[in-house]
Amino acid sequence: GFPDALDGAVEMAQNTICGIFSVEKRSAEVDFLLESSFIETIKRIYNQLKEYGSDFVCGAKIHELLDLLGVDDRLDSAVKYVQDKLCAEQEALMMRNAQSEALEAYGIIWSEIWETLKSWSHDKLCTTKLQDLLDILGFPDALDGAVEMAQNTICGFISL
Repeated sequence: GFPDALDGAVEMAQNTICGIFSVEKRSAEVDFLLESSFIETIKRIYNQLKEYGSDFVCGAKIHELLDLLGVDDRLDSAVKYVQDKLCAEQEALMMRNAQSEALEAYGIIWSEIWETLKSWSHDKLCTTKLQDLLDILGFPDALDGAVEMAQNTICGFISL
C-alpha cells in the first residue's frame, strides 16, 4: 500500500478511474484535486519535519528524510521543497538575530563614542580633524562615519 501522505492522490486517482467525475468537469476537478492533494501533502510533510527541528532537517539528506517520514522515493521533490522552506525560515531567523546582535553591539560603541566626545571641550572637539579624532580615540577607520556624525551633532554642524 501507499503511505498515508498519499491519501489525497489515491482518492483522486480512484475517483477518476471510477468515473465519479463527469467528462466535462473531469479536467477542472482533477486539477483542483491534484492541487488540493499536493497542498495537503506538503502541509503534512512540513508539520512532520518541523517536529524534528531545523538543525536536523537542514543537515539531513533527502533520502534520510524520506525514510524518517516513511514516504515513497517519488516524493523526494516534495520533501526537498519542504526542507528548503524550513531551512530558509531558519536562515531568515538567524539573519534577524545576527542583525539584532550587530545593532546592539554598534549601539554600545556609538554610546561610548558619544560620551567620550561629549566630555571634550567644545573648542577642542569642533576644531579637531576627523582622522586626528580617530587616532586620539584609538578607533579604527571603519568607525569614521559614527565619529563624524557624533562630532557634527555635538558641534552643531547638523542636528538630530
